[in-house]
This record gives sequence, C-alpha cells and structure tokens, in this order.
Amino acid sequence: GRIAHEVLQASGVHVRAGKLGDDVIRQVLEIEAHAPAIRASGGQFSPISLSGILGDSANKVLISAFLSVPSASERISRVRNLNDFKPSTTYRMVGVGLFQEVNKGGELKASTLQEASYTTSLGTAGTFVTLDRRDIINDDLGAFAEFPAHMGRAARLWVERESFKVLLANSGSFFSGGNANYLAGTNTALSLESAGEAEKLFLEMKDEGGNPFNMMPVTMLVPPALKGLAEQIYNSSFVASNPASGKQMPIANTHANKWQPVYSPFLSDTNTHANASSTGWYLVADPSF
Repeated sequence: GRIAHEVLQASGVHVRAGKLGDDVIRQVLEIEAHAPAIRASGGQFSPISLSGILGDSANKVLISAFLSVPSASERISRVRNLNDFKPSTTYRMVGVGLFQEVNKGGELKASTLQEASYTTSLGTAGTFVTLDRRDIINDDLGAFAEFPAHMGRAARLWVERESFKVLLANSGSFFSGGNANYLAGTNTALSLESAGEAEKLFLEMKDEGGNPFNMMPVTMLVPPALKGLAEQIYNSSFVASNPASGKQMPIANTHANKWQPVYSPFLSDTNTHANASSTGWYLVADPSF
C-alpha cells in the first residue's frame, strides 16, 4: 500500500496514507496505462515506474514464499555451483590403502588413487501468467496480492520434486545389495529393530579400497506415513517391552536422539516417480562430508 501511495504522490495526486484500496490501485493503474513516466510536482518527468517498483516488491514476496516452504532436499544433499549448462562431471579422488608405520629408514610405502565420478547438468524451469488490469480490479486485488506468493511456493515445490525424482529414480542402481546400502523384505518396515539393522549396515559400509567409511548417519528420511514413528524413535527415552520369557531386559531406547527425522511428501508421491513408496525410509549421513 505504501508503494502505491508513493507512486500517486509522485504523480501529483494527493492521497491519504492508509490501507491499499481499490480506488488507490485504480488510480495507479490509470497512471501506468496512460503515461510512460510520472510527472512530479516540480514539472519534470520522474523515472518512477509502477511495474518496476511493484515488481521489486513482488520479488520480495516471492522470495519470502519460496523460503517459507520446508525443504527436505537441503537436509540430505549439498548444493554445487556450475558455470554453464553443459554436462559437468565431478571427480572425487579415492585413496586405496591405509597409512602404514614408517620404519627407521623413513621409507614411506605407496598408496594408489582411484577416481569416482558423477555427471550433472543445469536446467531451466519457469512459467508466466498474464493478469489483465480488469482482472486485477474485478478480483478486488486478491490475484495481485497473492500471485507472487503462489509463484514462490511453486518454485520451491518444483525444486523439491525434481530432487526427489532423482533420488527415487535411483540412477545406476545406487541403492542395491551390491553396494551394501539397501535392505529389503517385510522385516525392514520401520521399527526400533529395523532401524538398528540399518544402522549396522551403514556402519559396515566400505569405500572403493575396501576400508570402512567410519561415518555415522545423522538423518532419518521418511515419507509422511512414517513421520510420527520416526519422531517417536528419535524423541523417546524408553520403550515398553513384554518379553514372553519373563526375563529382565533393558528398556532404554538406544536410538534416542540419533537420527533427526526429516520427511518429504514426494517420497510417497507416485506423480513424482513410479518408485515412490509410503513404507521406504533412509538413513543419511551429513551431506557436508
């Protein structure tokens, strides 16, 4: 509202400051429609343009709406900058062989290096919607006020959908028994027991040289259907047990506060990818490493 009032005042129209109303926006739109520039009170043309001023305001609303949408992809992945749209290959050097004790002669034993590579490329996505001046006024300014926020949300949701499309597509069978990072079967449904088995598998993973990664998972990524259970596993200090043997057993939840629950609706959204599932879940390490 303040911007519209400033535009009118700059054009020589006296208005009282207050809530943006239909009468105010109509006057502003009339000025923008009939004059390429706005005449200031001093007799000189002002460079003030409604499209520029309100465009800047709309961008702020758009960015705010973009950032207001929860992002699960940022919790499990790392953003990398690219210079252009050509396919880009990222290389990671992998050491084969551990450090060994140096003998009295100071001789170091050689290790070998291998390459691990991943290819990515940038893309562009976007859209536009035309709002006629009459549509804005007839809609009591609702479309004008809400449209930037809708676009901001839509942009963030697109990023999330595309991120999880890549995860669910599982390019090159990344999640597989051969890579020792996949568990299947009815006994892998999320529970305290299956979480422990997944952690065991995670901690036993090895690099290309056959050496343990020795890296802890910090995030439990789940679809909405498992969000409550994941939060129970994370927040509960104790668990109830009723062993048939009647023997005493520890009741402390050893998995409490281990894996921060992160959920995404795209994990179970079949419109995102055919591999979407309401029962699949993941343990993820810190993406900064």
